[in-house]
Amino acid sequence: MVLATVFVLVVVVVIVAPDERTLGSGIQSVYVHVGLTLAGMTGLILAGVLGLIGLFSSRNRFHAWMLSIGRVGLLLFAAGVAVSLVAAHINWGGVALQEPLLRTSVLLLGVAWIAHLVMPLFSRARWHAVLSLVPALGLAVLVLRAPRVMHPPGAVLPSAPAGMLLTFAGLIVLFLIAGAQLSWYLRRR
Repeated sequence: MVLATVFVLVVVVVIVAPDERTLGSGIQSVYVHVGLTLAGMTGLILAGVLGLIGLFSSRNRFHAWMLSIGRVGLLLFAAGVAVSLVAAHINWGGVALQEPLLRTSVLLLGVAWIAHLVMPLFSRARWHAVLSLVPALGLAVLVLRAPRVMHPPGAVLPSAPAGMLLTFAGLIVLFLIAGAQLSWYLRRR
């Protein structure tokens, strides 16, 4: 029920969101891309923090949350990257595969998926904790430091009207709520 409500709210927010001066209604895909990407990054970082705690704690509670939040964070980040391809096509007329931020995001996705796929091969929770640090460190080393060629960091934020900022913030919060719900569900399984 929560996920259905979040989905409806996301659709409503995107429909009523203000257009941008140069992108026009193309900003709608950017709203969704940014919301998904930042929610996913938040999940990956939180899973990394829980993994770091898990290295020094034997509590299974941290381990279970680390796994579920990491998987959902990865899913949201992957969805954000996928929507970025749609946003690029809508707003730039095509996808620039040579764009460094896209390339590093795809590289991080590959490394993170591999880390999650090999986790079951290790029986010790501490190895899972180490592997959960991989996506978080990958964000710090690869994605957050990648050169921004096609879109500079914070391109919208310095001069964005309040309606646009509220749309970005609202979508990030909604995707975080969806991520929390999915993580809770996975944790309970």
